[in-house]
Amino acid sequence: MRTWRGHQLLSPATAGKYETHRKYPLFFRPDSKVTTDELIALFRDRMEGVVSDEELALGKTRIIGTETASQVHLMRVHPDLPSFMAVEEWLCFSNAAYAPFLPISNALTTAAAPYTYVLPNYALDTNSAAHAYKKLNALAAQDRKRLGLNVERYWENRETKWQADWQKTLGEAKKLAESGDKAGAAALLTAQTSALEDAGRIYDELLWHLMETTNTMTYGFSYDTLQVGEKKESVFMPLVDAAAYAAQRNWRQEQTSKGLRLSREGQSVEILPSDGKRTSKGVLKQGGKERAIAAVTKEGKVYIPLDKAEKIF
Repeated sequence: MRTWRGHQLLSPATAGKYETHRKYPLFFRPDSKVTTDELIALFRDRMEGVVSDEELALGKTRIIGTETASQVHLMRVHPDLPSFMAVEEWLCFSNAAYAPFLPISNALTTAAAPYTYVLPNYALDTNSAAHAYKKLNALAAQDRKRLGLNVERYWENRETKWQADWQKTLGEAKKLAESGDKAGAAALLTAQTSALEDAGRIYDELLWHLMETTNTMTYGFSYDTLQVGEKKESVFMPLVDAAAYAAQRNWRQEQTSKGLRLSREGQSVEILPSDGKRTSKGVLKQGGKERAIAAVTKEGKVYIPLDKAEKIF
């Protein structure tokens, strides 16, 4: 079924209705050119919309984005680049569902220590990048709808930015290689993303969300009326660096004494983070109006929920 699903998504004419005993060709030509985003989505595919939620919950179907994958590799060969840097790889250091795909070149000369760390024992080890991503993956997978979907959404947003940056980097590296600076090209392609820091932060946010929402009372309860109310929703929403998210969409930024001011084409937004106390909320100033927003400061950066960032910017 996993092979058939690939056909269904990329070359529907070769798929047809799924037949249990039919062997589908592993290699085939897609109906049209595919993008990196489409292939990453394929690696994360869970047969949703094809197999019933009940069947998935019972574990009767082996999905493409299986939790047992230790690494996932997506490779593209550029015929117009020198061979020493012609292979672009998007590598996921865990199973694909809730971990990022990172850009790597075959010109890679070194990597940050967590990515080259060799596990001395088969056990959780915080020195390992793979375990940092797997840790987040495992926690998010406990409830896909409430916990996992927005983690996946966060990485999709980051990957879009990395892909745009990577294509620019490839162009710059190609110029260096053509000028004879092979070492410079390799050094440029060795640059790392900040994904590991993101994974650690989101893991902590997700764990805190669970600490705050774990309760046998899944329905609201009033001590005034002694009545059970509506069912409580506790969907996890990752925080994003507001300045970086806005800059990705061409907003100018300015740090103020109280927070962050962003502007673009006559529009202006100011975010004033909370003081970090339990009931404190941040403030969003936009279009002459003020409203509360879950804005916090971490290591000098202002963070807001991903869904709010999508609406504001």
